[in-house]
Amino acid sequence: MQNMLEALDCTIISALFWPPFGCMTTDKFKLPPHVQTMLDIYGNRYSNLKTPRALIWHPQLGSVKLELEFNHGKMRKFTVTPLHACIIMKFEDRTSWPVNDLAMEIGITPALLRRKVVLWVNHGVLKEAQTSVESDMLYHLVEEPIVGNGFSKGICHAMYCATCDVVCTIVVWTKTTYVFRE
Repeated sequence: MQNMLEALDCTIISALFWPPFGCMTTDKFKLPPHVQTMLDIYGNRYSNLKTPRALIWHPQLGSVKLELEFNHGKMRKFTVTPLHACIIMKFEDRTSWPVNDLAMEIGITPALLRRKVVLWVNHGVLKEAQTSVESDMLYHLVEEPIVGNGFSKGICHAMYCATCDVVCTIVVWTKTTYVFRE
């Protein structure tokens, strides 16, 4: 966990010096559990050092550096929003998702998911398919990624500069922006 915390790069925005952001309430979504745990640990450490200050995370304002490796060894690098990263990380568990199921899993509306998944479709990582239900779409990986232990294994290997034979996704959450209130 320590190595993953070192990969986290945050920008602190004080409510005293910055105007309120209009996008703070839009595009709320559920972070993957291991990422949420990492942010909670970081926030607790910050609160211990800077008592009585507390962090309020706004991951929708951040960016994520992704590296996807597929079966044939092809590596593709992306810098995307945290929501885009959450979408593609769900494909570590399953190679195909119906729109409604994936939207519910991430905690966003199906309409927002359809707008955001276009990035992965345009880059050829995901493909749309019609399901038997006329109004529902199915998204599936065009190429199946190498199955590994996902985020934790990838980030640990990346931090130690070791060779990654079975890395599915390496994600480094950077420049996550938040506001603290005293």
